[in-house]
Amino acid sequence: MGWMKQLYDTYENIKDNQKLLDRCSMPLVIPSHTVQTAHVEIVLDEDGDFLRADTIDKDKALTVVPCTESSAVRSSGIAPHALYDNLKYVAGDSINYGADDKVKSNFEAYCEQLKEWTEDVQCPEEIKCIYKYIMKKSVIQDLIDEAILSYESGKLKWNAATDNKPAGDIFGTFVRFAIENSDMEYIKYHENKEFMEAYRQFDRKNRNQKGLCFITGKGTWLTYKHPSKIRYSGDSAKLISANDTSGFTFRGRFNKPEEAFGVDYDISQKAHSALRWLIRNQGFGTGDQTVVAWAVSGREILQPMGDTAEIDKNEVHDQYTTKYVFAEKVKKAIYGYRKNLTDESNKNIVLLIVEAATPGRLSITYYREFLDADYFDNMEQWHTTCVWNHSYKNEYIESDQETGKKNKISKRMKFTGAPSVYDIIEAVYGEKVDTKQKKHLVEILISCITDRKRLPKEFICKAVMRFSNPCSMKEYELEKLTSIACALIKKYYYDKYKEEYDMSLDTENRDRSYLFGRVLAYAENIESYALFKNGDKRVPNARKYRSKFRIQPAKTLMLIDDKLEPYVQRLYVKHGWMYEEMQKVIALINENDFMNNKPLEPTYILGYSCQMAEFMKYKNNINNKESEESEEE
Repeated sequence: MGWMKQLYDTYENIKDNQKLLDRCSMPLVIPSHTVQTAHVEIVLDEDGDFLRADTIDKDKALTVVPCTESSAVRSSGIAPHALYDNLKYVAGDSINYGADDKVKSNFEAYCEQLKEWTEDVQCPEEIKCIYKYIMKKSVIQDLIDEAILSYESGKLKWNAATDNKPAGDIFGTFVRFAIENSDMEYIKYHENKEFMEAYRQFDRKNRNQKGLCFITGKGTWLTYKHPSKIRYSGDSAKLISANDTSGFTFRGRFNKPEEAFGVDYDISQKAHSALRWLIRNQGFGTGDQTVVAWAVSGREILQPMGDTAEIDKNEVHDQYTTKYVFAEKVKKAIYGYRKNLTDESNKNIVLLIVEAATPGRLSITYYREFLDADYFDNMEQWHTTCVWNHSYKNEYIESDQETGKKNKISKRMKFTGAPSVYDIIEAVYGEKVDTKQKKHLVEILISCITDRKRLPKEFICKAVMRFSNPCSMKEYELEKLTSIACALIKKYYYDKYKEEYDMSLDTENRDRSYLFGRVLAYAENIESYALFKNGDKRVPNARKYRSKFRIQPAKTLMLIDDKLEPYVQRLYVKHGWMYEEMQKVIALINENDFMNNKPLEPTYILGYSCQMAEFMKYKNNINNKESEESEEE
């Protein structure tokens, strides 16, 4: 269980780093505690009398809850938390408001457990106040009086206007408590580390399973009930479970679960708490799959799922045509992450992918450990070889001009670099890619990024097929696909053939496919401009015939050229030079390469993209020149 040892070490390294912990809304909890989404807070005085109650905003709802070994993993049956819990446990009057008879047993178990804690010599007085209030059996009536709940026609309903409500049963409303003392100070268990430590010490007294811990190799207090709520507060899936004592749980290898494994209670609690915090802080999730990478030291690292623009927006937030300038920018940005880990004794970086096999089971589908030097070398190689100029990404800028209010404004971001894992999958396979397939593709791309595995040719073939059938896509989808396809093709040819393609137009390149791609760009640009000038929104013929053009370029070019003639005649006076330039590029194609009519290689997309970029530069220069002339006038 190397993953658990790494998570335990991570917990120990970050537990006292408050600056780091404050970056995430998910708290890093100590053993004997879990995290729940609370809906209501009840405020009591120092005598345990009710003062008021209020709903809890969603951004403040995550609450550290003292729990037992059983309540931390409860799914059914009676297993109350130690203090905060839902109405099924804390409300002694729930039976008066439509709850079933089982709730009475829940309340009795909760009270018995809480009473045992209040009788401990180290129990804080504030906990005893809460117990006094609970025994009055008036929780629901108090919430009705505060207009948070209502009871109409024999049914209990949620009454308060809030975005933080229980998803199902109203008796699932989770309640936390606060004490207001005579100095008007609020005392809350989940914000008091002394209270938490007091409960932890009390809970340790109830440990009764001793054995060999497989993590430390020492005899200690073990647990066979490991935490859930790993990916989110309502998550019931667990990474470790051996609670089925019948059937084929152990497949005939062992008689008892402790013969298969044993983990120290505190180590399990800390490891799961660290994973919960890491997933919330820096995890990437799609469906039931979650990807998380972290430095065991707790330092910030470069995430494998992101694009180059996310490395450092101050350094890599522009477009470059010279690969050497870009490579230096990326190296400088990554160096900032490397430097963070320089002085650390533990330089391990861990990459973990978890997936829910069933609602109650979470499996590790991918696990890798790296030394930081290897990890950053591999990341740098990816971000400097799977590269193209992109403009599909939106960034949101906060503006407070005139009104003084902060409004988020969407702005198109241009950047050079590698696209993110999810952007690659959606561009190549479409936005409606099957969830199961998407999970598999994530693992493939992760291994290409972090292990330098060669990009499978399937990605290139799929990208070429989609690019060659553009009519089913919207303009922004096609633009995104084009630049991402170029990045993948550039990466593939570098890895397999050690060929490097520039992001700027290479007029010296005599590759047949590259030249045909340039010709396609000329034909599409000429017709698009003519249609625009005429107010016509039709799709250019060059784009319609892309699929045929890829398979039979010479034959299809003759068809495109024939349909292009009327547009050329219309534009010849001012823009005839563009058609003449197109003929010059055609002339560069070797006669044998032209006549064999073989299908084009993927590099034709590179030629197309680079030539289109040149047209965009020309257009921008014309617009800038006209703008300067108008200003002079």
